[in-house]
Amino acid sequence: MANTQFNRKIAGLFVLFCAGMLAGCGGSSSTSTMKSGTGPLTGNWQFALTNTTVVNPLVSKEAGFLTETGNQVDGSLTFQGQTCTGSGPVSGTADASNVSFVVNQPGLDVNLAGAPGTESLDGTGTLVCTPGTSSSGTACLSGTYTLIARGCGKSESGTWTAFQMQPLNQTLSGTFTQNNTGNTSTMSATLQQGPAAGTSATVTGTLTPAVPAGGTCVTPGGETSASLTGQISGNSVILGTIIGPDNTVGTIKGQIQGVWYPLGNANFAESVLDFSNTPGISKGTAYAFTTFKGCNLSNDPNCTQPDQNNPNCVVDPTCVPDPINPDKCPGPTNSQCTGIKIIGCEGGTGTLCKSGAC
Repeated sequence: MANTQFNRKIAGLFVLFCAGMLAGCGGSSSTSTMKSGTGPLTGNWQFALTNTTVVNPLVSKEAGFLTETGNQVDGSLTFQGQTCTGSGPVSGTADASNVSFVVNQPGLDVNLAGAPGTESLDGTGTLVCTPGTSSSGTACLSGTYTLIARGCGKSESGTWTAFQMQPLNQTLSGTFTQNNTGNTSTMSATLQQGPAAGTSATVTGTLTPAVPAGGTCVTPGGETSASLTGQISGNSVILGTIIGPDNTVGTIKGQIQGVWYPLGNANFAESVLDFSNTPGISKGTAYAFTTFKGCNLSNDPNCTQPDQNNPNCVVDPTCVPDPINPDKCPGPTNSQCTGIKIIGCEGGTGTLCKSGAC
């Protein structure tokens, strides 16, 4: 079998299975804690499924975690195709030369058969899966699949490739570049990946400095670093931070949405968390920081949220309103009530890598 290439277009499909992965996805999902397993397929996987029943092959993806115990494989994967998206359980078998999985997802079943291989980067930085095992490589899988539609989309068949993502237990550094000004800031992140739960695993860590330079973000207490928390599923990563009490003037919120390439990609020959928004590599990725600012409820049309930290804004249910004196009772109509609004203070693209030279 010829080398199976991971088409760079898949990187453009990495975009989270639903908006706001931190908040969770709608529809059917699997969130139970994964069973422990010691087999080589245990871990985080990114699948690319190429539909060969159409003139112009379409690529769908599966991503999530597998557990191998003996020759039994289970886990949870999220499918994202042209019209269907959903999460479901995996069941199957695997040995040194063959794998066979069934993924039962909302409105469809995916049957995959194939064999293990060794993943590597070719001379152009494209991830490839070479059939057969090697002590020097990390696991990959490839083969053929059939998709049986049960109320969503159309049945199809084609070829598939899957790459195992090394855990995101890393100290990475690199450059954040602000969109508006082009200002750059050197940043570092120390990350730890937790156990899998359903199709994703929690990622925690620390970002230093707390916010990138070059924008208008000012930490409320002079913080020099910030805690990160988020998730990874396949190669999709989203990390968030909050500095200060939520919904409080001065508090900063930040988010990094990127793609994890343990072996590198077409631009970097090393481990890299890429959020450079590069077409064909990490399209749709970015970082953004916002801050809570005080505002005037009476004359700012963008100021609609009362500041609940202002006692004049907190409704007192025991207070009887006076139609002549709106300031008798606290609440949004009290003239002393102030508002808060969220405004962007820093945003752009960047990369974090092992060497920092990215």
